[in-house]
Amino acid sequence: MKQNGLKLIMRMGRVFLAGCLMLQLLVGVASANTPEKLASGGSVNASSKVDRSLAFTTDMQDALKEAEQLLYDQKPFSDWAAIGFAKNGRAVPKGFLQEKADVILNNGGRFDTYTEMTRTVIAYAAAGGSNINNIAGLDFFSAVLNNPDLEKKGIYELVPAYVVAKSSSPYSPNSNPFWYPDAFSHIITNQQLKDGSWSESVNGKGSAMATAVAVTGLSLISRSQDRELTESEQKALEWLRMQQSVDGGFEFSTAATAQVIIALSSQRMDAAAFAQQGGVQPLDFLMSRRLDEGGFSERSDGVLDMTATLHAYLALTAYKLHVNGKERLIDDLNLAAGSAIIQIEGPTGTIAQGRVPSGGKAIDTALAFLKQEGIAYETKTAPSGEMVITSIKGIDALQYGGKNGWKFAEYSRYGSWMFPENASSGNVLSDRSRLLLYYGSDTTEVIDLVVVNGSNVNGELAEGRPSANSPFELFVKKANRKSGHLPAPNITVTVGGKTMVTDAKGKVAFAGMPSGVHVVTLTGYRKDAAPAVAKNLYYLSVSAPPLADFKDANQVAGWARENMAHALYEGYIQGVSVKDNVLAPKKTLSRAEFAAMLLRLVHGATDQPAGSSPFNDVPAGKWYSDEIARAAKLGITDRTSGRFEPERTITREEAAMMTANAGRLATFGSEGRMAFSDIKGLSATSLHAIQAVNEYKVMVGSDGKFNPRQTLVREQAAAILLRLQKLLYPEKYLD
Repeated sequence: MKQNGLKLIMRMGRVFLAGCLMLQLLVGVASANTPEKLASGGSVNASSKVDRSLAFTTDMQDALKEAEQLLYDQKPFSDWAAIGFAKNGRAVPKGFLQEKADVILNNGGRFDTYTEMTRTVIAYAAAGGSNINNIAGLDFFSAVLNNPDLEKKGIYELVPAYVVAKSSSPYSPNSNPFWYPDAFSHIITNQQLKDGSWSESVNGKGSAMATAVAVTGLSLISRSQDRELTESEQKALEWLRMQQSVDGGFEFSTAATAQVIIALSSQRMDAAAFAQQGGVQPLDFLMSRRLDEGGFSERSDGVLDMTATLHAYLALTAYKLHVNGKERLIDDLNLAAGSAIIQIEGPTGTIAQGRVPSGGKAIDTALAFLKQEGIAYETKTAPSGEMVITSIKGIDALQYGGKNGWKFAEYSRYGSWMFPENASSGNVLSDRSRLLLYYGSDTTEVIDLVVVNGSNVNGELAEGRPSANSPFELFVKKANRKSGHLPAPNITVTVGGKTMVTDAKGKVAFAGMPSGVHVVTLTGYRKDAAPAVAKNLYYLSVSAPPLADFKDANQVAGWARENMAHALYEGYIQGVSVKDNVLAPKKTLSRAEFAAMLLRLVHGATDQPAGSSPFNDVPAGKWYSDEIARAAKLGITDRTSGRFEPERTITREEAAMMTANAGRLATFGSEGRMAFSDIKGLSATSLHAIQAVNEYKVMVGSDGKFNPRQTLVREQAAAILLRLQKLLYPEKYLD
């Protein structure tokens, strides 16, 4: 791209802009709204309607399929074709997704141009890739919004970037992007010429192509189907209508005409009604450029042009989606579903816990989980038309009176509750959130915060993490549907086998706990009544002594010191001898020890019985018995049954498998990216895990080797734990 310079950038810009326009169709249900005065010279109004029937003809469908096949056979496969393929239910060529991931990962998220970056990540997402805010830890929401020269970008750069920003959300709450998403609409509007058009270059004349792209970009402002056009959009559409020739086209160009069709569809307007008085509409012009052998010509010369074919394919797809009332293309680029925790709490105890896919509505997700777990339930349709749960495991919703029932709440990873009445979309689960399905009354509340006061170096209590075996206080806060962070009195708090009840300020005090990650159970059960608060689990991290306090601290390698210090602070790792104050950073780890560390990191412990171990060599009564049983249930262990060999030292290959399982790490690029010379012959499961931890940089090799058979030592484990923590909990990572 550098060699071809501006000319190629502009060409690619035109292609991607088609995709961007197409992407825009992804959000809401398209309507048959048509501007009343569109053909008569009056003002253009997005909410005006006329009585006419939309039609996607057989000829249009045939032309779309012919173009699709030509694009499929083209080498290399077009990034923007991936968008149309996704909306038409056609698979992209084999290997395309991995090729895009390789480009992203090989560059470490850096690209020569802004356009190349946005085009690549949009194509990757459209082809079925992961959440573009977390591609092996790379956050493209922030990358798009942290460009300091945004105001200097042209229309072909701004619109696809706006698609990424508007269709995404921050991966890390600490990213602090320089711009905000809707800044794009202001910058786009500011570039509009006085006559209502946009130019392809600075100080240039208005272009139908650029103007259509801008109109598509401005449609990103709102998802509403009935939104009134802004003055800027109305002027642009009136200018476009005046540029239209009597044959229905724009600039005698198939590509430009296609972009106008996409722009109109993105604004939920009928392109078949857009024409000069007595003239032909743009879809007829587009179809006139269709070739007998398939594909489209750019001019009237009858010569196949693949760029024109791509634009026409995207335009026909856009119009088809509009006619069929389908979603637009611009939203929800985070295509890969994440996961959430589900917790089902009855009036006297926990019914079930587990993991569920994110992205679905709360009630649909909960019912699927209940069915999967074999838990009986009953539902009914309320007068409002909504489905409600009337019974779970024989517990009737009206068991304690007419105002009681089964209720939903979702706790986001950013620390706030969302109730159904506050969510117009019906509580669609976000990635790494917690879905709480609980039995309660209208006055039953939820725990939304636990403030910890630990002992500082002077022995005084101050807000912060407690140290091992030192006194600490917990202040429990609750939230109702109107406000949060309210003191929660009379809450039963259990941790480490000790139980206390909060006072009027929501406070309880404990004498101390050993270092580690401890489960704190908070309940508000009442006899013959719905609970005062829904049961909640809080994970209390108690820090081990600081690194400098260990007599062998100087044995920790320089590269591992920060990781080891933080792992001690988080309670993931403790010394091997409290009495002798020994850390033993070079000591090898057993398989049981590493599984237990990962369990602490992912908050895998609960207050429920661990259950029997699936492994015949893990006897009851050992320190690791419950940990391994829980790790196996969560899918963390590198095998599901048989022998676990808990006391054998763990290899890097085995650690990679457990780590990938614990973090639910997916792979992105092709296996060929892994240039390790010593992994040939490993199982497919091992190769998948090694690729995942390597792409996320949680475990890396050295000198071209991964060293899969090498045993893992404690300081290496500390580094793995902290790298994984950054991925799973970026919002809480302090350093």
